[in-house]
Amino acid sequence: MTRPVAIRTIVRHDRHDMDGAHPDQDLVAVEAPVSLLLQGPDGLVRDLGLLMRTPGHDEDLALGALVSEGVIRHSNDVRRVAVGDTAITVEVTASADVSAISARVTTATSACGLCGRLAVQHLDAWPHLARPADTPRISAAIIGTLSDRMRETQRALAQTGGLHAAGLFTTDGTLVEVREDVGRHNAVDKIAGTLVRRDALPASDLVLTLRDYGGDEANTVSETTLQLYVGGGSDRLRKATGIHWHTSASSTIEYIATDAKREVIPWVRVTYRDGTVHEFVAEDTPAGDLARGERRQMDCVDCHNRTGHPFASTPESAVNKAFAAGEMPADLPYARRESVAALAAPYDSKAAALDAIAVRLRGFYRTEVPQAYISRRQDVERVVTATQELYRRNVFPTMKVGFGTYSNNIGHVDFPGCFRCHDDNHKTTDGRVIRQTCNLCHQIR
Repeated sequence: MTRPVAIRTIVRHDRHDMDGAHPDQDLVAVEAPVSLLLQGPDGLVRDLGLLMRTPGHDEDLALGALVSEGVIRHSNDVRRVAVGDTAITVEVTASADVSAISARVTTATSACGLCGRLAVQHLDAWPHLARPADTPRISAAIIGTLSDRMRETQRALAQTGGLHAAGLFTTDGTLVEVREDVGRHNAVDKIAGTLVRRDALPASDLVLTLRDYGGDEANTVSETTLQLYVGGGSDRLRKATGIHWHTSASSTIEYIATDAKREVIPWVRVTYRDGTVHEFVAEDTPAGDLARGERRQMDCVDCHNRTGHPFASTPESAVNKAFAAGEMPADLPYARRESVAALAAPYDSKAAALDAIAVRLRGFYRTEVPQAYISRRQDVERVVTATQELYRRNVFPTMKVGFGTYSNNIGHVDFPGCFRCHDDNHKTTDGRVIRQTCNLCHQIR
């Protein structure tokens, strides 16, 4: 039996509102390390390293992680799962593929230093994770309802406002399961684990819905749905597809970065299992830049560089998530535009920012939308409080940290991300190109 997501109570002493500063209780999601241990049919226990996760549904997390590594496919590959406070032990049967755990393991660090340590650097994903030839069809009308349906069941998010979630739906929009975690990948692994327990694999590629809000009076919603080709590698089939091809066992990717943030990458070399090598160089790159740059082998954190502490990239994205989570009333006129403007303004200190945000937002509604200020004062205060909280979570003036200070290499919306290499400008001497083609990694619906 899986346990619900863990949350706990903390006391804060820096809340600013109309009554001044005073202690205040808050609920937060727990984040804690756990070791993942794999016991093979030979009795040998293999330590697969540490996972930073939100305790709860740990059995699903462990099973999902082993699916991603290609160790298990079905429930009969698993003899038992023992969940403890500091370790999860999965004992597998002879039908599991323990050899899928790659020998090509390097030490990687990100954020707190736990995530990525001893992590397998490629996803020996089993064959069914390759892009299917025939994907299911889902109507636009159904897709538009999925995020709301998922949020209605996110109990921990409703209490804490600080968790990611993954949802499993049927093609008619029926919600099958939701899993929450501080880490996006953990939430997805927990869903994969439920599919193992249900013997529901293979399942089709993920369907991800992104929600944005306009700066008009109605805070108009626009949704973009991406069908992601997650993919991976397969030692059995000796091929790899989808986004996770970059770190699969079928090839080794090396690159040279010429800046500290690794956002400028003028040189890429791909070495395939059969020894074939392709070197891609961005046009007009001075030879001296390559000699001075940092050379490294691509691993998970080259894309998943903000998994532990995902600060919002922009005020707009922070407010969008607050709307989607129900932290702000999406029907209060101009709430999105004004909260974004309040977050984007410069402030000398956090205390000054929290006070100025309250003055600015209350002043706007009092003078520009007086009817809403009178009839919906409670909602105005919700916007004030939520905007202050977004600032508190994402901006630290004394440390010179704010929106966009730390890049997020997932995708290519707010930062270069994928386009560091996929720009149609990196070419081999024989004319091969690293393409910037949308349908390489996803379909937009």
